[in-house]
Amino acid sequence: MKKKWICIIIVLLFIGLSADLQKVEAASSVTTKILTYKGQEYVQLSGADQTVTNKLNKSLKRRAVNAAISNSELKRENKSYYYRLKANTKYNDNKKISVMYTETMYSGGAHELYGATVYNYDLQTGKPFVLMDYIRTQAQRINLKNAISNQLQARYDAGAGIFEDNIYNFSLNSSTPFYFYQNGIAILFNPYEVAAFSEGVVIVKVPFDEINKGIDS
Repeated sequence: MKKKWICIIIVLLFIGLSADLQKVEAASSVTTKILTYKGQEYVQLSGADQTVTNKLNKSLKRRAVNAAISNSELKRENKSYYYRLKANTKYNDNKKISVMYTETMYSGGAHELYGATVYNYDLQTGKPFVLMDYIRTQAQRINLKNAISNQLQARYDAGAGIFEDNIYNFSLNSSTPFYFYQNGIAILFNPYEVAAFSEGVVIVKVPFDEINKGIDS
């Protein structure tokens, strides 16, 4: 009887392990494509666990649906007004994905307005990542801020339209947009946050080694 239960437990463990391995394999073979909804771009995934894929695809498409609604509302107000959404997969590796949506809106005035939003997900679970998932300690926060400030200062010194007052004064929190790259994270600052409109979206890449500098593993 005891042997029977041991065999059952082994079988159940094997089934659970197989399911986990299938999720890992699926997460490592995800592909992306850009589709449009009423002229608005959005990213769709394939190759991951079906439940995770459906969840993420629904969320990623919803942004395009909302953009189409905003565009229609602007057009009703004035035919020259518009709202446009462009999609781009910035990272797809190590069971993580970063999808960036760039939004452009014109509702009168001297020029259009634009900004970027990034969606970062765990491809095994569908869980969204926020910046504070990777900046957990005060030391990491200081390292990241110093790295960003050093790059902003260098651009300012080179003549870029960086606001001097914001070289060392900017927000970093769970809402800060970022995307993964192979060796670290890229922080995004939308127009007027740290620079003039003419600079566009300011992107600062910081390696994980620099974020974790001086921190015992």
